[in-house]
Amino acid sequence: MSLLSSPNILSKNIITIDNYPALELKINGTYERMGKNISNTMKFWYLFYEDKIIVLQASIYDQSESRALEKIYFLITNSIILPDQYN
Repeated sequence: MSLLSSPNILSKNIITIDNYPALELKINGTYERMGKNISNTMKFWYLFYEDKIIVLQASIYDQSESRALEKIYFLITNSIILPDQYN
């Protein structure tokens, strides 16, 4: 059972985070909490780091703040440094 009812995939992209391949996935949907339906947009980054997968997740509940939050999520994700490659 999914957290979201009727989830929709808005976008999916193969990207690079600090020289490592990653999958960026953006979905939206609604879920019920105490009888109220809440709209939610979520963004995931699956970073393939050596023999591990690192997952980052972000959520937007207030769609009027979507653009501002997307910029912040980009800055946070772009700031990730995996130091092993710089030895």
